[in-house]
Amino acid sequence: MKKPVLALSVASLWVTAICASCGSGSSGSSGSAVNAGDADGSSIFDGSTGTGSTEPDSGAPDSQGGKVHACAGVAAQPFGVRANLIVLFDRSASMGVVHEADGGTVDNTATRWQPVTQAMKTFFADPKSTRLSASLQYFPLSGSSECNSAVYTSPAVPLTSLPSNAFASSLDTTTPTGGTPTVPALNGTVQFAKSKAAGDMTVILLVTDGQPTDCSSTIDEVSAIAHQAYTGTPSIATYVIGVGPDTGALDNIASAGGTTKAIYAPAGSNGQQTTSSLVTQLDSIRDHLGSNVASCSVYIPRPPSGETLDLDPSGVDVTLTPSAGSPAKLSYNAACTGDRGWHYDNATIPKVVELCASSCNDFRNDRGAQLSLFFDCTTE
Repeated sequence: MKKPVLALSVASLWVTAICASCGSGSSGSSGSAVNAGDADGSSIFDGSTGTGSTEPDSGAPDSQGGKVHACAGVAAQPFGVRANLIVLFDRSASMGVVHEADGGTVDNTATRWQPVTQAMKTFFADPKSTRLSASLQYFPLSGSSECNSAVYTSPAVPLTSLPSNAFASSLDTTTPTGGTPTVPALNGTVQFAKSKAAGDMTVILLVTDGQPTDCSSTIDEVSAIAHQAYTGTPSIATYVIGVGPDTGALDNIASAGGTTKAIYAPAGSNGQQTTSSLVTQLDSIRDHLGSNVASCSVYIPRPPSGETLDLDPSGVDVTLTPSAGSPAKLSYNAACTGDRGWHYDNATIPKVVELCASSCNDFRNDRGAQLSLFFDCTTE
């Protein structure tokens, strides 16, 4: 049986690193991967991928005359937490066809509804969003209960790991209608957000094309709800995206919700420009949240002085242990075919072990999961 000789244990919360005898290696640091080697994330092998043995028994000599043996132990936790984006999406009639009192109509479909929904689809399906989870709720909801906050606590798309096509399917079957009951909609959304915020960074994204109106909704009332959510426990910040010309007072909601100012997307004759602008703004929100979410990438630890890690995949064991269930060894999967297993960031000069998408989701979405990396090592 192959004996693990350098172990890296990863839990799904904050950064720590403990090294029994790891030479000059430093503790974990911030970045896009958990660093149990060099604090600056630099290569710990100076261009070498290592020449250690893959002999199965501890103490057996390798072809270079060294011996496989236990050398050190490293324990680390990934920095940050998961981030949840709770989206509240305005589907009021003004986002589409507006029927005016004189019998005429104004069609905003091509300048508001279509470009905004396209931007949201792009964001939800973007592989760059892979470290986030999101949900989607619309307002108003159809029927006489649209003023009831409780109906907004169950989103149309539940909290789902990104990227996902479930949001596009939902948006494609939704059409603009009704007024803008922002007070009950935001109240219900805050309740849902709080239910998902235990230990996770959770924020609300309000996307709307106008002022609150229905169900006694006013800017002051909506701002008060956003402020209570932000100053409460857990703290839930509210981002606001305004689409269209009638959005000036939305800054008050964003400021009360802890995000300073609303983000505005133009709603002129060029729908493509609106989409592009909104995608850029959504990306900026994602990048801000992304700096606070748990990583599925782990820097390869530095071996002790006089030792060499075996970086051939056959000399590395990666095991994912769920909070409830038995440990499962993850296979090396260079191309991440099927999105399961693990791979190196660079097969020639590896610095980082990365989980493939599905395995990463298994790890991120299970707060009690443990990820362990075991490297064979030889004496130089």
